[in-house]
Amino acid sequence: MTISSKKGNGLPAPGREDRGGPAGVNQTSLACLTTYAPSTVLFYGYVYGQVNVLGQRIQALEERFDRLRAMVEEQYRRHEEYLSIVAACQRDTAAVLNQELDRHALHPAIEAVVALVEELSHLRDSASRLPEPSVDGDGVGKVRAEIEISWSIAREKLTHLDVQMITPTPGEGLDPKLHAVCGYTMTTDGDLQGRISQLVTPGAFYRGKVLRQARVLVFRTKTSANQQ
Repeated sequence: MTISSKKGNGLPAPGREDRGGPAGVNQTSLACLTTYAPSTVLFYGYVYGQVNVLGQRIQALEERFDRLRAMVEEQYRRHEEYLSIVAACQRDTAAVLNQELDRHALHPAIEAVVALVEELSHLRDSASRLPEPSVDGDGVGKVRAEIEISWSIAREKLTHLDVQMITPTPGEGLDPKLHAVCGYTMTTDGDLQGRISQLVTPGAFYRGKVLRQARVLVFRTKTSANQQ
């Protein structure tokens, strides 16, 4: 009796290739690769293209950032310059307030105010020498009162402007910085030699500086030489 190599219902022998064996798997993979390879290539090409575009954009942003950084640095430099200018202005202002700068441009106006006050002072002295009014409400008394009021206001204005009058009294020592000698008064008292005998015109201080010296007469002792 001969035994057949086939078993069962005519199944193929082991090792026989069919559509479900290893050969069929390879054919399927090849078919898939052939079918999807163009799409894969296109996809990766698109991705690489987008990456390239993104890199270009990043480079452009970096360049823009560099320009902005340069602009900011320039603004900082200008800000430092502006601060130095402001500081210089503040120093100059402080110098004016501290009298470190020359005020000759202001002196003529201050001198004019001082001169007006002096005129009012002379007018006040002249009014004080007028005879007393005989009747209450006399015109002389009214004029004298008005002059006194004007003189007081003028003195207040000088104080407000930081102007102080130099008004040495008789017997006071002579100070060449404050006083200008314009004449002499003879005396036999040796203790009065070189001292102020009379104020001719007052001087003025303006913020600690001598705006104008006071004109004074000075005592001088009598000798045979100056008698001749």
